[in-house]
Amino acid sequence: MVVEFPVKAGSADHKGFVSANDVSIGEQFATQLFLQTYWADNSVSCTITFHKEENSKIAGLLQQYRSRCKSTSLLPYSGHGFAQAPKEPISKAAYLERKAKIGADVAELYRTLRLKEQKDLEIVDQSDCVGGACPVK
Repeated sequence: MVVEFPVKAGSADHKGFVSANDVSIGEQFATQLFLQTYWADNSVSCTITFHKEENSKIAGLLQQYRSRCKSTSLLPYSGHGFAQAPKEPISKAAYLERKAKIGADVAELYRTLRLKEQKDLEIVDQSDCVGGACPVK
């Protein structure tokens, strides 16, 4: 089964909004390193997108960030031809069309599915947890 999630950035309608289309490959690497250093203090998984005209910058940026960035994937921004790309740009019209096809209350559907998954679980309080390990019941 393949599932699609049409997503619109929360600030997409703001006049100063910058989309992935507008952020250079170099700025994306720098942002990943910044977040990895000052936010996560660990590995930050990142898919960096690039335009065809940025192909020549890839080797130099990988060399520059090789010892500091971890878990970096590269994906052409568009025109890659992957049948199941992890993300892809779509127009506002395509987004609205796909969003209109969602007929259920997604939050309610999620809650219902979570209840079904948890029906055989028993909630235990912390008094059952010795040394930070809670028993499986």
